[in-house]
Amino acid sequence: METETTLVSSDIQLTGVYGRERLKTPLRTKFCKHLPCFDEAQLLKESVIANKGEKCPFKSCEEEFKDFATDIVIDEKMEEILDSVREDCLGVTYFFKHQFYFCKDPSSHSLSKEKDHTNYFHMLIDEIHNRKDHNISYVISATKIHGIFNLSLICPISLRRINLPCRFKSCLHLETFDLIPYLLRKAKEAAIGCPICHHQPKDIASELRLDQTLFRYLRKKPYTTLKRVINTDTDCRSLKTQLAFI
Repeated sequence: METETTLVSSDIQLTGVYGRERLKTPLRTKFCKHLPCFDEAQLLKESVIANKGEKCPFKSCEEEFKDFATDIVIDEKMEEILDSVREDCLGVTYFFKHQFYFCKDPSSHSLSKEKDHTNYFHMLIDEIHNRKDHNISYVISATKIHGIFNLSLICPISLRRINLPCRFKSCLHLETFDLIPYLLRKAKEAAIGCPICHHQPKDIASELRLDQTLFRYLRKKPYTTLKRVINTDTDCRSLKTQLAFI
């Protein structure tokens, strides 16, 4: 996936040229400089059926090429994203420095729309992405809780399904909150602490933790999944958890 080195993040659509149909094989010409891709069917429709010549089907590009076999390439990074994210996901926000991305749920906040806070969001996401010292298995082990528990996947702030599940390092509850709604509220209410246990962190940037285990689970499951069952005896031993849906 080619991009300018100065570009920190970008909202990338997983759809092609027309409508909202998700890409099957992400293609571009080897001369294209844009992030969006097209499918083979879209290229053939423009080049062969519509007889518009051999060129990129995106109106903003229309880069010409000579040979289908040598001048059309598969975007391997986009293909990896398509294989990894939920089938209902039509777009991701992608951070180029860490090759880190998260699904954009319908009607979710886009970082690019929050111009006043974008740099702050970038800094925090950049930092918490690298911290692997706190996840749901850590909480289960630290609190020595046992049994089966229902875990809500609804953010207590946005009341929508969590996208980036976070806690503070001192928090020892299974529940998480969604990072972006929290930061948006934090920008307006400086005194806000953890919306679950009301812990007041001294320094948000150093205490925030992304639950990597829940993050991987959430972005691969349909956004309509709002709750899961935690079997602590099983989940504590392995990240390949046995899941039960409600």
